[in-house]
Amino acid sequence: MVDNRKIHCKDSRDIKECFERNSDSKMKFNALWLGNSQIHAINQYQKGQAGSPSMLFNLLKKDSIDLFTMSFGNANIQEHAVQFAYISDKIKLKYVVIGLVFDDTREDGVREDVFKFIQNNPNTRKKIESFTIGEKLISNEINSNGFENIENESDKNLQKKLEPILDNYLSSVSYVWSLRSEIAYHFFVNLRSIRNFVFNISPSTTRKIIPDTYGRNLESLEMMMQLASENDIIMLPYIAPIRSDIKIPYIGSEYSKFKTDVEEMSKKYDNVQFANLENIVDGTFWGFKNSTTLSEELELDFMHFTSKGHEILADSLYKLINK
Repeated sequence: MVDNRKIHCKDSRDIKECFERNSDSKMKFNALWLGNSQIHAINQYQKGQAGSPSMLFNLLKKDSIDLFTMSFGNANIQEHAVQFAYISDKIKLKYVVIGLVFDDTREDGVREDVFKFIQNNPNTRKKIESFTIGEKLISNEINSNGFENIENESDKNLQKKLEPILDNYLSSVSYVWSLRSEIAYHFFVNLRSIRNFVFNISPSTTRKIIPDTYGRNLESLEMMMQLASENDIIMLPYIAPIRSDIKIPYIGSEYSKFKTDVEEMSKKYDNVQFANLENIVDGTFWGFKNSTTLSEELELDFMHFTSKGHEILADSLYKLINK
């Protein structure tokens, strides 16, 4: 919230509030910022500290640009494509900014509360159904179950055996599972913690590319670029900041391929301006996060930074939009 105005939403559950606030705006242009939890999470948070959405909002309003942001944990590019198709139908956008993280290309499918943008809006369906990846998203062929993909075959097999058992059991004893609400999100986080403990996965564990999932996410990104081009929207895809004072948890060649793929794709569209912001936040501004396993020890964080990091990100994006 900025001045009692909601500028950050997650999905179909709260988008109406952002639209209502936007309709009261006197600004000349609209900008949308899409991303994952890096946008809204602040490490070592202290009361009163602002995140980058409100910082960028205040910077842009001086130029008569109205910003609202959509982000949630582990958001993937397929979900951003659906959000963008829906929102660009509802309001006239001048800019769309999207933070791109290699980890997000390992996430697959569209969650229920994002899929409702397709279900409840014929124009959104019409916008994306001409794309091959759009057809898959519309038919909901791609499974999204709240778990990060596991590339090891034995791990996959175990996951396949465990998930139906958990699904059936939890749906019979708890209404939480069926609600898919904020509580369900935290429940999935706990399941991830158990998974991480069992498979000895930590933030420093090397994450590999998952070819099919990667392909679907990059297809979704190109669909966004084409839709932005057709609607005269300036698109600013950026490689999100990552902690670089220690070894990053990716295979170097695969991470380089990800950055190159996005940059080369961007060059095909006059309205798309690529930026690499991976090194803008110094290692001293990242801090630590709560354990992603069953341990109580704090962990290194490659995704989220302190309030100073949010200030740096907001300033960098403001300069990009001005440019």
